Amino acid sequence: MVIHLATDKRFVRNGDDLYIEERVSYPQATLGSEISVPTMEESVTIKIPPGTQNGALFRLRDRGMPRLEGRGHGDQFVKVIVDVPKTLTAKQRELLREYAKTLGETRRSMMRTC
Repeated sequence: MVIHLATDKRFVRNGDDLYIEERVSYPQATLGSEISVPTMEESVTIKIPPGTQNGALFRLRDRGMPRLEGRGHGDQFVKVIVDVPKTLTAKQRELLREYAKTLGETRRSMMRTC
C-alpha cells in the first residue's frame, strides 16, 4: 500500500500532531469569544476565554494525523495570535485613552502617537 500525503500550508506537522495559528482581535482575546478553527476533517468551534494572551496554545485532542503504528490520532494545537490594530479612529483612540486611565496609566507613560 502506498500513501500519498498532500500538503496544507495552514498546518505544520510534528509527528502525529498538527499546529495551526489563528488570529483573533484584541476585543476577542480580552473579552472572550468563540472562533471557528479548521481541522483535517472539518471546522470546529473553540472557546477563547477572557484574558487570553498572545501565543496561547489550545489543544484539540485526536484532531491530528492518524497514528501509523497504532490506533487513534495525534492532537492539533491552535496558537492564538492577538491582532493589535495598526490604525485607530479618533473615537477608538479616545476610548483607549479612557481605558488606560482606569488602569492608572498616565499620558506620559503612553507613546505620543496614542
